[in-house]
Amino acid sequence: MLTLTPAGIRVQSAGFIPWANLDAVGVGRTPGGPYGAKIIGIRVKSQKQLVETMSPQEQRLMRGAARVGRAAGFALPAGRHPGQKALRSVPRQDPVAIMEWTRSTTGWDLSWSPMLFNHRSTTVVEMIETYHRSVRRSSSPDTFPPHR
Repeated sequence: MLTLTPAGIRVQSAGFIPWANLDAVGVGRTPGGPYGAKIIGIRVKSQKQLVETMSPQEQRLMRGAARVGRAAGFALPAGRHPGQKALRSVPRQDPVAIMEWTRSTTGWDLSWSPMLFNHRSTTVVEMIETYHRSVRRSSSPDTFPPHR
């Protein structure tokens, strides 16, 4: 899902985040249900800069996922599902607007289920933060191999 490099984070199917554009990484929860689902999230300083690194296919994937979420909001029986109204308000076309919506509902621009990683949520976050600190401290970041 994520490849850490000396230059930043390559996000599978969602572009590249230079370290200078990384605002935060952490664990959060989605809205809905009594507690929501746990997620691993990344917040960037500039959503526009991230979108500019995405291929046209990656942008289409993001718009497709937004359409599915929006359709799910309309397909759910009225009043039974927390977060249903939020899903109905997902923007349709603009990837920056989609990320703004995601941030407003989850606190993160990009997020993943912890089940997609082979580590605990907090471990994934710690790995990213540790790698980032190591790159910043290094006088020669090219000595760090990519980390998946």
